[in-house]
Amino acid sequence: MTERGELRLIPATAEDAEDLTVLQAVTFFDDRKRMPSEHIAPESPVEGPDGCRSVEWNRRVIENPRTRYYKAEVGGRLIGGLILLDVGDGVWELGRIFVDPDVQDRGYGKEIIRAMYRSHPDVECWRLGTPEWASRNRHFYEQMGFTEAELIPPGDNVPWSSIGYENRLPQEERVRR
Repeated sequence: MTERGELRLIPATAEDAEDLTVLQAVTFFDDRKRMPSEHIAPESPVEGPDGCRSVEWNRRVIENPRTRYYKAEVGGRLIGGLILLDVGDGVWELGRIFVDPDVQDRGYGKEIIRAMYRSHPDVECWRLGTPEWASRNRHFYEQMGFTEAELIPPGDNVPWSSIGYENRLPQEERVRR
């Protein structure tokens, strides 16, 4: 991917919170175009996961010692972000990944996931959840070695079911995907 510049996964700082919040808001708003209409309630529109439009929320996550928040840059340009949570016993949760809609479908999401794997070689199992209706996300995670693990019922903040995924592949297989 040298023709576009090398992707760098860099630990985010509190000073990055505003830029990451703006990029998340844009990304998840764009993703809403693929959301089935029955999940869009006019009186309380879902415009992304909790905190995606809050600078304070993002700053708290960046400063939380149990999380790892990364910004993804190519040629010095912010193109995405990644939030990870250490849940213990060698298990980490991929809490959020987002890529600027202007550069989606160019392989950056895969590069970000591979960089995540390389940055955390001792993780035994990666877990995540994604909306059941999000077939594009589900296809992406399956390409990256994740397999369906469970159905997560709707909750207070999310009006739809989600699919839980996990990846227990050996490190060398994860990075190769």
